[in-house]
Amino acid sequence: KRAKELDGEETRRKLETARRGLMLTERRTEIREVLHMVKQSEKTDLVFMVDATGSMARQIANVKEQIVKITKKVKATNQSLKLRVAAVFYRDALDGDSGNTTIVFDTDVESFSRSVGGVSAHGGGDGAEDVASGLRDVMKLDWASPTRLLIHIADAPSHGARYHNGCDDHHVEGDHGIPKLLLSIKQMNVEYVFGRMNAGTDKMIDVFNGDVGEKWIKSVPITSADEMTKAARSDSFGRWIMPPRIVPNPWLPDREHLSHGEVRR
Repeated sequence: KRAKELDGEETRRKLETARRGLMLTERRTEIREVLHMVKQSEKTDLVFMVDATGSMARQIANVKEQIVKITKKVKATNQSLKLRVAAVFYRDALDGDSGNTTIVFDTDVESFSRSVGGVSAHGGGDGAEDVASGLRDVMKLDWASPTRLLIHIADAPSHGARYHNGCDDHHVEGDHGIPKLLLSIKQMNVEYVFGRMNAGTDKMIDVFNGDVGEKWIKSVPITSADEMTKAARSDSFGRWIMPPRIVPNPWLPDREHLSHGEVRR
């Protein structure tokens, strides 16, 4: 009988040892998964979509300066960030403009800055602009990183009476395909920030958000690069602007504690 009791105790000890070993293995697996998440979160696609019609001629130099500052601030905030940056400067083909300018994704911030510097604002025959063409070109970009951000900068609303309160618009009919474009971009897991220059675009952003069924687009004043990067520090964008940390795991031996911080999701 005593021998059976000893065998039973030994079996229970072995089971407990196996259980703890399994828990440790699971915790190590979790840490590997967290590290993978951190690595992925450090890969970011940043795209600027900018109104480059004649109404922006006086502001375009400042806007281009802000784009470069925002890009450099994003990169400087997290040196380990693997940043790809692109831009779409849209004009108004509906009013006979020559077409949009697209700067494809670039990992070299200085090269991107030089490309932005060469863009000019011109065209636009009325008060509303061809925002739909900009959204289409944004969708054509080679988005690849797990974290994706679109910053839209404009001083005028889209064509279509539903997007403004009666501005000069030669193309008031219909929605110009914008609701479907917005839903497609949202389904690509792109975060959308609008750089507001005046009140004339407020209705457009309200309607855009109504089209996707929630307040997906965050509107912030583009008075400075700091204002735009503050938007990136909010809960929605903290994962790409703030350096990730991993909380030490009390289940692991001290040598396997990771003291770099907490993963922001």
